[in-house]
Amino acid sequence: AGRNEAVTRTLKIQGALHDALSSGHCSLHFQPKFRGDSGELAGAEALLRLNHPELGLLAPMEFIPIAERSGQIVHIGHWVVRETCRQIRRWMTEGLPAMRVAINLSPRQLMQPDLVSTVLEIVRAENVECHQIMFEITETVAMQDAPKTIEMIHAFQAHGFEISIDDFGTGYSSLAYLQRFRVKQLKIDRFFTNGLDADGHEGDAIVSAIIALAHSLEMDVVAEGVETPSQLAKLKTMMCDEIQGFLLGKPLTADAFGTLLQHTVAA
Repeated sequence: AGRNEAVTRTLKIQGALHDALSSGHCSLHFQPKFRGDSGELAGAEALLRLNHPELGLLAPMEFIPIAERSGQIVHIGHWVVRETCRQIRRWMTEGLPAMRVAINLSPRQLMQPDLVSTVLEIVRAENVECHQIMFEITETVAMQDAPKTIEMIHAFQAHGFEISIDDFGTGYSSLAYLQRFRVKQLKIDRFFTNGLDADGHEGDAIVSAIIALAHSLEMDVVAEGVETPSQLAKLKTMMCDEIQGFLLGKPLTADAFGTLLQHTVAA
């Protein structure tokens, strides 16, 4: 019975995804990223939420893989870029500072031959500067076809978009490729952030090594999943560039993030 229920739920989610955009069931939340040295707001990561009248609020880890398998992620991905741009413009219209927002790209999206040109069209149509958008690609996906990833990264960068390698340290990374990717940013996976509290000296050594490696390749480092003051203190000592996590800021609605921007201006 459990298997049937799972299949039924998957089909329901597929149906929900099918009309999620037209019915307005999708929304974006923005998780703030802070500077490691000064604690100032450094940007945000756009996170997709799906709130369905029948299924309730669905977690991305439940609906994204389904959208990925069905190919619906491509259409949804375009919406995320457009909605992020619109939100950046809304904040600017309200006189708030222009924030750089990071958007995640999925494997299926990266397989689209016209990805860069489509994204560029959307961003230009919404009147946003390319450097205000950063795209995050997980390490595992980046390494699946590394030569192709390099081409795509360079195509994005040629238009002024920045790229970040996400979940670093969990995939199988070739350091040679990391050097050739020439990305702006490396995001340390929360597994390692967690290790700063859990794994004693070894946990510290790994994070410290990743930060040193990134800095030697002239990349900024973001630590994800920072949840305790001790993790934050260690990351500051290790000169981690940006911090993201529940300790400093949970994902916020666009309005709540706007309020945070307002305080930044006031400060």
